[in-house]
Amino acid sequence: MIEEAFHNKIEEYPLKDTHDQTIPTTSISNNKTIKIELGKTLNINKNLTPEQEEKLIQLVRKYKEVFAWDYPDMKGIHPQLCTHNIYTEKYVRPVRQPQRRLIPHIKDTVKDKLQKRLDVNFIYPISDRKWVSPIVVVPKKNGKWRICVDYRELNKSTQKDHFPLLLIDQVLDTLAGRKLFSFLDGFSGYN
Repeated sequence: MIEEAFHNKIEEYPLKDTHDQTIPTTSISNNKTIKIELGKTLNINKNLTPEQEEKLIQLVRKYKEVFAWDYPDMKGIHPQLCTHNIYTEKYVRPVRQPQRRLIPHIKDTVKDKLQKRLDVNFIYPISDRKWVSPIVVVPKKNGKWRICVDYRELNKSTQKDHFPLLLIDQVLDTLAGRKLFSFLDGFSGYN
């Protein structure tokens, strides 16, 4: 969809080698924040031409309802349609790992983030905890914190997947020759 929006003449970055097959990456310092509407902002690469920038903004504004700008916007999939199961090996004993200690100001951040997820039913408390994995808090480039879960012990016990993900070189090969690509998970910071 984004490539279609830019199908008109797209000027290449003037300093880019035309034979270079590497895929450009962006960093926080290379981004520009655009206001789509009240409470909805978008980080874009500041090397876009004014025409590309305007087309991108128009496209996002036109289809703004398909993007999740906050947790309540993420509707999810009803469990009757699709439920994910994690199958463990038959004779594996469940592992209950202790939670790691957090410094007080990070602990408050974790509480707030978890409460937001509880409020929209992304996560829910359970009483029968056979498996417990610790929370790991990782700093983002923008100075905020990302909450991760250390599933290494669980991963060791799961049955191996017969449908593995593509290798990264296969994914990158599909991008070869493309003028534009996008990571559309801006809410979580993967853009």
